[in-house]
Amino acid sequence: MDDSKDPQVVDQDPVGYIKTKNQAGSKIWALIKGRKDFILGQLPDTIGDVELVDQKAVVAANTSDFQQKVAALRNSARANDALAWYDGAKFAYRNRLDDHVTEMLDRALDLDPELVKTVREDKAAKLYANLVFHLQNNNQKQADAYMSIIKRKFADTDQGKQAKLFYEGKTQELTAIAMQEDQRRKDEAQKRLLARKEKAKQAGDEEKLKAIEQEKPVEEPAEEEVVLTGSADEQAAEKAYNDGYALYAKANDMGPVAGRNAVYQQAAKFLEKAGAMYRKLVEKSPTDTNLQAKMIKANQMKFGAHKNQTAF
Repeated sequence: MDDSKDPQVVDQDPVGYIKTKNQAGSKIWALIKGRKDFILGQLPDTIGDVELVDQKAVVAANTSDFQQKVAALRNSARANDALAWYDGAKFAYRNRLDDHVTEMLDRALDLDPELVKTVREDKAAKLYANLVFHLQNNNQKQADAYMSIIKRKFADTDQGKQAKLFYEGKTQELTAIAMQEDQRRKDEAQKRLLARKEKAKQAGDEEKLKAIEQEKPVEEPAEEEVVLTGSADEQAAEKAYNDGYALYAKANDMGPVAGRNAVYQQAAKFLEKAGAMYRKLVEKSPTDTNLQAKMIKANQMKFGAHKNQTAF
């Protein structure tokens, strides 16, 4: 192949084309499926037997898997989480289930008209959680890499700004901003809900209005709802955090395998408890920056434990 020209699509007998090119020692360009996207690359110099994939069988298997995941999502605590449906759209797109992409995006946009902003905040928050995780693990090089991505792509987001303050050790400033952002997030969620109800009313869609009113809010358990046994002392909070961190690290090493969500769920429970304890301790000692930093770490790790649970 002439490298000065763009690769051309071969739609007639691609298997025969690959065999002929391989025998001639020529370069073979292909769209290679990565974890998220298709990447233009070259096939290895030595290729074994090449066979056509039964695309109908693959699509059927992916469709069955997709439908099971959608059914599970509809009956889960994330049923009204726009980000979960957005993940469903990405899953459908990656697996060439084109008929389902729009359906998933429509549901996500219905739940959150500002989906683009929410997705960016979510990505920044996940990077922030990873930053905290690696700093806790004394992996400065990896933490620096995450901070570099945040500065380059998400510096304008609320979560990106908080990550920068955490990285720079500006605990008091971060604590104040984090609390303000948390309240703003809740207020925005309430505004979105009211706007959806009003839209349904204006359209005269009583069935949709009723469905919206019956929706359960997508919220992680509030700190004040976490049942605390005994007093909220620093030693108990530290133990809860360490237990949660250990489970988080275990899940983080598991990769996308069955059972990982359950480990993250266990981690989240300990981290929620730690965050609630640290919050009570901070209320008693509002100028203690050490306690503030621990509270922020616990809350951000809790967020990561929730967000790393995959619906698709």
